[in-house]
Amino acid sequence: MPQFVKDTSITAFTRMLSRVFGVLSTILLARLLGPDGIGNYTLAFLLASTTIALVNFGLSSTTVYFIANGEHPREEILGHLFVFNTLVTGIAMVVGSIIVLYFKAWLFPQTSKSLLLLGVLIIPGIFTYRFAQSVLLGLQRFDVYNLGQALWAVIHLLFLTLTVLLFKGGVAGAILAEAFSWAFGAALLLYWTKAVVPAWSFRFNPVLTKKMVTYGLHSYLGNVLAFFNYRADLFLLNYLQGPAAVGIYSVAVGLAERLWLISQTASTVLLPRVSASTDPHWRRRFTPLVTRTVLIMIVPAALLLGIFARPLVLLLYSKAFSGAAHPLQILLFGIVTFSLSRILAQDIAGRGQPLLNTYTSALALIVNVGLNLLLIPLWGIQGAAWASAVSYTALLISKMVFYQHLSGNSWKEVLWSKRDDWALYRETTRKIALWIARFNPLSR
Repeated sequence: MPQFVKDTSITAFTRMLSRVFGVLSTILLARLLGPDGIGNYTLAFLLASTTIALVNFGLSSTTVYFIANGEHPREEILGHLFVFNTLVTGIAMVVGSIIVLYFKAWLFPQTSKSLLLLGVLIIPGIFTYRFAQSVLLGLQRFDVYNLGQALWAVIHLLFLTLTVLLFKGGVAGAILAEAFSWAFGAALLLYWTKAVVPAWSFRFNPVLTKKMVTYGLHSYLGNVLAFFNYRADLFLLNYLQGPAAVGIYSVAVGLAERLWLISQTASTVLLPRVSASTDPHWRRRFTPLVTRTVLIMIVPAALLLGIFARPLVLLLYSKAFSGAAHPLQILLFGIVTFSLSRILAQDIAGRGQPLLNTYTSALALIVNVGLNLLLIPLWGIQGAAWASAVSYTALLISKMVFYQHLSGNSWKEVLWSKRDDWALYRETTRKIALWIARFNPLSR
């Protein structure tokens, strides 16, 4: 537990720093591009992220799982996965271009072809960056992982400032800044990854390949469904109401998803821990403790953000985005439930059962698409927010069913705080305070 708390605390601080720079980036873009401009920028990035989701074949979760569980030499695993990453990156570039050339009128009817083709350039950087991140997570090198994430956020803001503010590049400049920053971050993380594991073996191992492909495909479909579950609203909103609506809604989504900092931090550290653990008793106790802790932290944060949603949107993004305030408040309930389902999903995947996450994601996607088609024509952006909130809740309920079966824990064990938890929090807070004081130069 102490090492988990330390890793989680450092990861949380790094993510918080990254979120600050991320908010600064979105403020810069919103004020310079306006709702329509940021909508087209969001759609170009959506093209890249959608293409990656379609052809990633479970690369990230496979990388973390196989490196963490130690069944095969890390050098051999890394060699196989690097070749795989290179191949699918090329495939993704081709698929992204095909979508633009042949499916633009259906998926992105009001966004120019040139902007979407620039969006394809984002793909290699993101693919390689996430691959290197997954390697570092599997190795449990959270120090290097966190440093890379913080530096990427700074680099991203710098590139956006150069291309959009100084060089007046508009939407095209913003998309190019994305491509440059992801490529730079990918190169940096790959360099550090090679420093941690210098020798990679590229000798083909059919047994290892079969295991990785099987695990990856089980994860893949679930990842694709999960991606469309929380991005279907953007596609349907764009199709039904256009890029300006997407721009306003993306501000609400961006602010709401800042609260994912808490669950993302915990789940990032949890997956390699569960994958590497051989103690079923530890697994049964540990994940519920994490979910209970996340729930205690995220609910007050969601309430606070909901209360100040409108003044915050006006202060940061201007009156042009005032329509984002109410959807933001609606989304917050779904953000809470999704945060808990994310942690359960990592536990399920860490137990070697990624296919179960696929079933839950399929259910949530059906709920999401159905409600979006029903509610967006009636309520516009607010309808999209309600559809997401309800589908995230359905996702949590379905994951809870599978998790209870695998772990033997009840829903009360997962959600209901215990007296022992508070004693642990007090002791942990005391130790963190002592740790901070020990490194505070003013205390010497």
